[in-house]
This record gives sequence, structure tokens and C-alpha cells, in this order.
Amino acid sequence: MPATAPNAATHLTWTRPDGTTKTGGKDAIMRAFYEAGYAGTIAPAPAVPAPVPAVAVAAPVVSAGFHDLVVDEEKGAKIEAAAAKVRAAGFALPDPWFAPGTRLMQVGVDKYRTTYGKWADRPLAGQSMESVAQRIREERRTDFVVRLGDLRMDASGGLGRKGSASSPIESTAWPRIYGMLRDGGVLRDGGKLLMDLEPATRALVVNERLAACDPDKEVKIGLRRNASTGGWAVFRAVSTRYPTDGQADAVLASMAKGIKDLGWRGSVVYDTGTTRVSWDACHMADPVSLDPAVGDVFRAGVKGGTHDAGGGRFWLVAFAGRIVCINCTIMDAYAPGIEQVHRGSMAAVLAGIPRVVSKAVSIIPTFATDWRKLRNTPVKGFAWDGVVSPSQAREIEDVPTALRALSAAGKLDHGTARDALVQHMLNAHKAEPGTGSLADVLNAATRAAHEGLVDAIQRDVLERQAGALVPVLARAARKAG
Repeated sequence: MPATAPNAATHLTWTRPDGTTKTGGKDAIMRAFYEAGYAGTIAPAPAVPAPVPAVAVAAPVVSAGFHDLVVDEEKGAKIEAAAAKVRAAGFALPDPWFAPGTRLMQVGVDKYRTTYGKWADRPLAGQSMESVAQRIREERRTDFVVRLGDLRMDASGGLGRKGSASSPIESTAWPRIYGMLRDGGVLRDGGKLLMDLEPATRALVVNERLAACDPDKEVKIGLRRNASTGGWAVFRAVSTRYPTDGQADAVLASMAKGIKDLGWRGSVVYDTGTTRVSWDACHMADPVSLDPAVGDVFRAGVKGGTHDAGGGRFWLVAFAGRIVCINCTIMDAYAPGIEQVHRGSMAAVLAGIPRVVSKAVSIIPTFATDWRKLRNTPVKGFAWDGVVSPSQAREIEDVPTALRALSAAGKLDHGTARDALVQHMLNAHKAEPGTGSLADVLNAATRAAHEGLVDAIQRDVLERQAGALVPVLARAARKAG
């Protein structure tokens, strides 16, 4: 913080023998010093720190409560127009509980920021999908078709062909296997009872029942490497019509490819035991770009799931989130998507994924389109001359140098401690480096704002500055082609 000493030339500080001090104009201090018999010492008055300039921040407009509302009619008109497009795209959009454009209460504003912070902390959905897909591939799943008359259970409880090695049965597969035995007359609810028997006794019952079944009936048995034992295990027993294409790894890989350049964040949950996979991925509007109010459609994306052990289905829908109340109550709306049981070929399902993703993309407002452009534009080679000075632009080679240049140019500067702010942004970038795109620059700034290393006013300034850069950088990126 800079300091000046306007009183050093005209003021003195007298330190008395008892340690107390008095500062004042030279004449007054010297007179007092003389009258005290020159007791103590005289020194130039210390420098006075320069005042820190106040940062002017417009207070957010909020509703005071349910009976004291503030309605932004201009924003409300924009919300209504956007909602009409969302409904036209096939989404069953819920009606807001207050007039569109009604300002949130402060608790609603805070809730939106918290919700956005949680979304921003989630991993990129495409990367998570590819990671889980690879995990499933490593199971080395395989299927073989076999006649019931050729199946046998050995004394250890493993299942296999007559005269061949058997494999342990995973708990998920056992109900399906027991279901096949019921054709031979086994008790309807006897599956749990059989599992309670000693393996050798269970094998006697199962083999007797297999012998009573139609020996020529074919079933498909699925094997995979068990993560716990490293050996092969039976994880499904299904009909021969069960497809070999469209398994969870292929679905997730197709999903990851479909959302690769969208910057969507989300989660993928894979239950190894049941083979159930569920996921969600979406874009969410940051608080600065959106300036949230009642009626805003603030996020859009997809949700889906699949199940490979038999008896499940694949499903995928596009969804949109809307703010319906001044306390930021949120409701999701869905559009028709894809649903298919695992029977026959799943090629049509995989081919339909881009269509559902496109439906979600089509209702994301302009700010999301800008964001996709920023994510697809590298920092290196970007025309920075229109954003910072030519000398600063020449120094930009990557995200860290871009952050330094934008701070030096006052584009990212909350008013004090510039060096500290730059370090906060560099640390934020290091925590989530990204791919070296323009979006990574703004991600570092907003992440630094939410790390709690600056006060509320500084955070608000930094957020607003980062938000203001989105359309500026996007226009320059489009102009450059």
C-alpha cells in the first residue's frame, strides 16, 4: 500500500522522557520542547498512509419479503420470451409462484450463489463419463450362449458348462439364475433359502432343477473380472435377445463425446455390484451473467441411466431448471427423451444421444453460447490487443500470463492488493488448470472470488468484472473466426 508524508516537512513528533508522544506543527512542538527544558527527543513526524480508494459497488436489488416485492418488468419480459422458447422445445416448464422478473430476497440471492458454487466445484461431466467407461472396460465383460441342459453348478457354488471350469455367481446374477430354475418347479420365493444352504447342497438342488428344465432352451451368461478377487465371475444371466452393443461403457463414451466441448459439469455414479449407472450433466448460469430473478431458466442439461445385469433399461432426458420463488426455490422441467429396455440392438439409442443433448443446448441462453466459444478458443494466439494494451498482449502465452495482463490492465482488479489477487487467481488456476482456453482464465478469476480469500465487496467486484469479460472475449473470438 503506497504511503505519503505530507506532514514530514512541516510537523514534528516530540517523544517525552516518559515515552508519551505529541505530534504537531514545527513551531508549536519546538515551543513545548523548549518550555520542558529540552527533555526528550524530537523527530520528523511519521509518514501517513495514503487512503485506500473506496470501491463503488451497486447494491443488489432484492425483495424485502413475500409482501414487499420488487419487480423488474424489463427483465420479466425477457424471461417470458425465453420461457416461451423453452416450452416450444417440448419442456413441461413449471409456472413461477411470483411474477416473472420479481427480485429474489437476499436469502435467495445467497442460495443461488451457493448452488452455483457447488456446481462449479463438480468435475467436468465428460471426463467423469470417460473415466467410468474405462473402469467398466477393465472388467473385460464377455458373454456366451449356452443350453440349460449343458449348465452345471459345482460343489463350490460356481456355475459353468458341464466338464468345464465354473465361475462364482455374483449376488446380482443369482435372482436371474433362480428365475430360470423356477421353470423347473422351484418355489417362487426360494431364492434366499437356496443361498442360505451350504454350496454343495445348493448345487444338488440347482442341478436337479436344471435337469427338469427344457434342456434346449438357450440363455446368455455374462462373465467379468471381479474387482475384489481378480478372477472371473458370473454377473448376469439373460435371454439370448439381450444386446451385446449399447453396454454402459459404450453409452458413457457416446455421452462424453456428445458433451465434450460444452463445459458441462455433473456426476456419474456406478454401482459395481448391480451394474447400475446414473449420470447428470448440465450448464448453469453464473450469478453475474444471469442476475437471477423469479422465472429465470438458469440451467439445462441431461440426466440418464442404464443397467447391464438384466431387467433394466436405458433412459436419457433433457432437463431445464427454473427459479419459481423469491427464496430461490428451484424446479426442474423435462422434455421427452429416449427409453429402451435392453433387447435387440441398441444402435438407435446410441445414435439418439446427440439429439437429446442438442435439445438441452437449444434452450441454454446466449451467455452459455458465449461460454462454449470461450472454452473452444485457446489463450495462445488470441487477439488480446482489443482487451489489453499491445505491450501487455505480446506477453500473453498461457492462462497465467493472461491473468497477470488482465490484472495489470485493471480488467480483473478488485481495488486493493493487486499482487495478492494475482496470486489467488494463479492458485485457483493451478487447482483446475483446464485446457488453456479463454474460459479457463475466467474460471480462475471466479474460483479465486469464491475461495473466501477476499471480502464480500471485493468478491462482488471480481465476479462482475469476470462476467463483463465474457461477451467481450466471445465477440473478439467470433470476429477472429
